[in-house]
Amino acid sequence: MDLQGILGTASYWTLGEVRAHALETGRPWWSLTGFVSDAELESDACDDAQHLSVESADVEAYRGDTDRAVADLRRWSGEGWHTLVVTEGRGMAKRVSEVLSEHDVPNRIEADAGLSAPLPAGLVQVTTGALGRGFVAPGARLVVLTESDLVYRKRSGLRVSAALWYDSAYAGVPTKSG
Repeated sequence: MDLQGILGTASYWTLGEVRAHALETGRPWWSLTGFVSDAELESDACDDAQHLSVESADVEAYRGDTDRAVADLRRWSGEGWHTLVVTEGRGMAKRVSEVLSEHDVPNRIEADAGLSAPLPAGLVQVTTGALGRGFVAPGARLVVLTESDLVYRKRSGLRVSAALWYDSAYAGVPTKSG
């Protein structure tokens, strides 16, 4: 089957071509980068492009030091920061909330924290999601911590998905088609 003949070149565009097409057709285009400036993107930008720089830094890793993590979360909460803790699963979110409550740190578990309304100041929101590392944005008085920031100890191995295991376990096993 000739997919290019059916789909045209849509599935073969480079990222630059997709961006140019979006801008030509009046569609919004967001570029996010961890770098201060991206010369290639700025040189291709439209005259009406807006650039926004957000001062932020990696959050300090706690490596299982619960007392230090709780102290920082209490301080941020007391100073009126917008604070979010993101865990991978509901069980860990519940445990984080319990530990914070045991130490009198105001917190709430919320499934859609920050999505339907701005994060409240002075309250640690605990939610679930997939986020590798947290960050601190002092200008916005925003801090985001992840499960990895709280518990990672540089001793962890890689996680292997069940799909990867399944593929390896059944390598060479004939499958039925049709």
